[in-house]
Amino acid sequence: MKSGTGRRLIFFLGGGLFLLLAVFWFGVHLLQPAGIVPGNGDGTIGVFGPFVVIFSSTADKEAAEASIGFEPPLTGEFRWDGSRVSFWPSQPLNVGEEYTVKVAGKSPLAGGQPFGKGSTRTFLVRSPQLLYLSPSDRPEIWRLVLDGTPAVQMTHTQGKIYDYAVDRSGEKILYSAKNDQGGISLWITDREGGSARSLLPCGEDICIQPSFSPFGDQLAYVRRNANGVPGSSPGLPRVWLMNLNDGSTQPLPMSPEHSGSNPAYSPDGKWLSYYDELAAQIHLVKLSTGEEVVLERAANIPATWTADSQWLYFVQVQQEETVTFNILVQWNADTRKISRVFPGEGESGIDEGPALFSPNGQWLAVRRAEIGHPESRIFEVMSNPGGTATTIAINAPDILGMASWSPDSAHLAFQVFRSGGSSATPAVRVWSQEEHRTIEVASDAMLPQWLP
Repeated sequence: MKSGTGRRLIFFLGGGLFLLLAVFWFGVHLLQPAGIVPGNGDGTIGVFGPFVVIFSSTADKEAAEASIGFEPPLTGEFRWDGSRVSFWPSQPLNVGEEYTVKVAGKSPLAGGQPFGKGSTRTFLVRSPQLLYLSPSDRPEIWRLVLDGTPAVQMTHTQGKIYDYAVDRSGEKILYSAKNDQGGISLWITDREGGSARSLLPCGEDICIQPSFSPFGDQLAYVRRNANGVPGSSPGLPRVWLMNLNDGSTQPLPMSPEHSGSNPAYSPDGKWLSYYDELAAQIHLVKLSTGEEVVLERAANIPATWTADSQWLYFVQVQQEETVTFNILVQWNADTRKISRVFPGEGESGIDEGPALFSPNGQWLAVRRAEIGHPESRIFEVMSNPGGTATTIAINAPDILGMASWSPDSAHLAFQVFRSGGSSATPAVRVWSQEEHRTIEVASDAMLPQWLP
């Protein structure tokens, strides 16, 4: 296990999340037995963790980390916030498996004081659930368990929701919703949808596309400022950052000539990306230094990182004579070089991308279509680029849209548009990795995401 202090960066306001990380709480009392209590009350944990230990006073970090053990053994990263330490596993936990957490009783706290007698408790890894928006004209967030039971409506905003994001712990959901001033504000709720509260009132401004950092201590979102002229368009989209510990927020430094949309973090939290639609570029900001890398000729299609954050897969736009098409490329974080994922396929008439890596890093889903025929889009799921692929066919005239891997890598959810008629509506379907079978789980539904 490696240690990370989550060093505070002035550039990004630093900070830690106001308990969004708290999947489990361990009350460790000086000179008393440790009390271990699950944060959500049902003794379960999501596949990404974290496990959280709270000490009753300032702890010696090295000794405190050494006192925490797991059965079966786990590798991962410790992140400190005062006397609280969160442990994030380096690989997704196994659904349905029990994990035991042990806090030893003799490791010293700061000043040489002992912990007490220590404590042990076992938790069960819960199955991921599917979220989506429905109906498309008055969207609310719905939650679905893939066991045949009916979906549950989680929000009640009178159809004002624009989009949403899920915290990696699975304990919090953040959504943007239209407000009474003509803008869009940010709200946050728990995994049951029962404690919605305003996170950021944006007034006449538009605040959308929220994205949690991997460790839940920051939030990136897009803000378009109102210009005060009725009926006119708002300003350019800009990326803003929020410290989720104290609620402070400020814009990411950007050139006035650039726009910013679709912010996203790398899995290790070291990079923040956003798309500049004006220049057709992807901007990558290294959070520890503020270094910026610009990727040219990028299509406005979601990029994806490998699980180890070493490679970014994105789509570049190519022009050959009168034909415009997309190719899938990869950027390496160490060498800073770009290369094609499928060399030589531009001449074969195939439009490539985007690509989606499964959370366990074992599977790559790639969207492909005949150039000029978006209705022919399919997903190909392969163990590595160029390997044997399993095809997920989309029947014409349906058009393939947004997709999302389940946290346990067992299912791929995706949106299709039922085109070809005046009453075209989106639908959400789920493909099973084990059965290689697709079922439609929600009609008039869109933007599927998974809740760990």
